Formats: sequence, C-alpha cells, structure tokens
Amino acid sequence: MKQTTDNRQQTTDNRQHLNTYTYSTAANESFVDKAAYKTRVKIFQILSRNIELEKLNSIIDVGVTADRTQISSNFFENLYPKHEKITAFSDQDASWYGR
Repeated sequence: MKQTTDNRQQTTDNRQHLNTYTYSTAANESFVDKAAYKTRVKIFQILSRNIELEKLNSIIDVGVTADRTQISSNFFENLYPKHEKITAFSDQDASWYGR
C-alpha cells in the first residue's frame, strides 16, 4: 500500500481484475464471486424466512454497486421480485437501476 497525501490508501500492486470504478478485485464468476453470491443468497433466504418481504411497502438497499458483471453484485435487486419497492442507496453511479 502507498500512502497518499490525503491519508487515504491506494493499492499499488498489479491486480489483474481490479476494477477501480467499483473497487472489486474478483473476476466475474470466479470462485470468490460465486462464494459471495452463495453466501448472499443464504442471507436473503434467512431474511425472507423472518420478514414477510412481500408485505413491505418499501425497502432500502444500502450499498448498491455500479458493477453489473459479477453475479454477486446487486444480488438483492436480482432476487427481490418487487423492484419498484426498492430504494437503492450508493456512493457509486447506480443510475442504471432506475431505468
């Protein structure tokens, strides 16, 4: 890691799959991407068993990513059937979601 003048750290190594736009180092459908997706699906299933999602008037998804290539990215938007009820919140450009 290299220290920058504003005290934020940036990577200096040459990661083959580093996406500087979304800060992701996992390649699409890589082991890491698939493992993340599988874990996120399990979390979604637990949530679905404990909350009647279909009865919610609205729901916020904090952390929507600009990445649309990895299966683990934006899994909630892909699994939740009522897209019109989701408010997506992100520090990345996820304007694609509102279209």
